[in-house]
Amino acid sequence: MNKIKFLLVMVFAAFMACDSEEVFDEQEQLAIDRQLITEYLADNNITAEQIGETGIYYAISQSGTGDNAEFASSVYADYRGYLLDGTEFDSGTIDFVVGAGSVIQGWELGFQELNKGASATLFIPSKYGYGSSRQGTTIPANSVLLFDVTVVDIR
Repeated sequence: MNKIKFLLVMVFAAFMACDSEEVFDEQEQLAIDRQLITEYLADNNITAEQIGETGIYYAISQSGTGDNAEFASSVYADYRGYLLDGTEFDSGTIDFVVGAGSVIQGWELGFQELNKGASATLFIPSKYGYGSSRQGTTIPANSVLLFDVTVVDIR
């Protein structure tokens, strides 16, 4: 009987620990991320363009030539990924097809603003990165991601 009482108390405690007001709100997080990005841009005197109403910004540091990448283009690029505090989490070279879903949505949209030879920084709200999921030990949930990218080739 004591075991049943203990179990009921534990179940009750578990339900009480669940706060219904802590439900993740993607639009609220996007507003927070937009504010963080615009403050970062202002604090660092960076001029950047926004892609539609996504909250994704890009700042081109070197113009390229030719047509921009588009859906089904194969993009070969060098990149360095880091957080707003400067913590680097990845770097390398990648070859991906725009629209295939093999990269984060922020890249799917951001690389369509770039052409061969272009170098830019992409400022990606968490919604278009890894969202509310933590990635390893270096990317916390709901992180704005920054990527310095150079488009080596578009095929």
